[in-house]
Amino acid sequence: MNPQEVALWCALPLAIGISIDALQMIATRGQLAEGGLFGYRVLATGRPMLVDPRLAPVFAGIFRYPAVLGLAAVQLGAASLLLAAATLRAPELVVPAGIAAVVILTSRTLLNLRNQLGLDGSDQMSLVVCVGVAVALLVPDRGAQAVALGYVALQLLLSYSVAGIAKAVSPAWRSGSAMPNIMSTVGFGLPPLGAFLHRHPRLALAACWSVIVLECAALPAILLGTPAALAIIGIGLCFHLSVAVLMGLNGFLWSFAAAYPALLLLAHAVESV
Repeated sequence: MNPQEVALWCALPLAIGISIDALQMIATRGQLAEGGLFGYRVLATGRPMLVDPRLAPVFAGIFRYPAVLGLAAVQLGAASLLLAAATLRAPELVVPAGIAAVVILTSRTLLNLRNQLGLDGSDQMSLVVCVGVAVALLVPDRGAQAVALGYVALQLLLSYSVAGIAKAVSPAWRSGSAMPNIMSTVGFGLPPLGAFLHRHPRLALAACWSVIVLECAALPAILLGTPAALAIIGIGLCFHLSVAVLMGLNGFLWSFAAAYPALLLLAHAVESV
């Protein structure tokens, strides 16, 4: 498998997810203004470096509204270039696409520094994929490209394993109460579904343990090669799609899907050993 081709497959869902995120930020820009949920004057107090007298003017010039919308615009432009490269597969777009991945990595890191609240695993996975894609598209050595994408795949498996272990040691998940309780919330759930699961505790228990087992099994399963990788991808897409629909966390679908081509490359490498 050609690592650069795999990187471009990673870039496709990555670019879509980044574009959606940037458009959402622009659409809800009022929340970035002072008085909004993400007003900079309050958020800046959460990080000492943002209020350091030597650095505060620089950060304020980037992070205050409406200047911060420039980061969203840059992110959207870079994602459009990345999407074009992933779609057209033109050799002359490979290096510009790698630069676009670096631009996305930089802009998202700055946005994460500013918007400290509400960040989740999808934000971290997006950064991981950006690093892998950037190296694979900008570094000519195929070995380095494969290592960069292997890093993405291992981070994906590690994220599943850590999440699975965290759930396995949680009494709420082991008892089956976690999922009904989450689904009963307004912010991250679907109350009618939560009520249904509360009425059917055995189904809730099975659902909770299904997630625990699947997440914990991902890392050892990759030793079985491509068939296992395809199973992880199929189950993962269904899982993240359901999370997007039921919980509104659409970022997980795109950021984790962006890592799946790298997982196939890792599975191929495992089979070659």
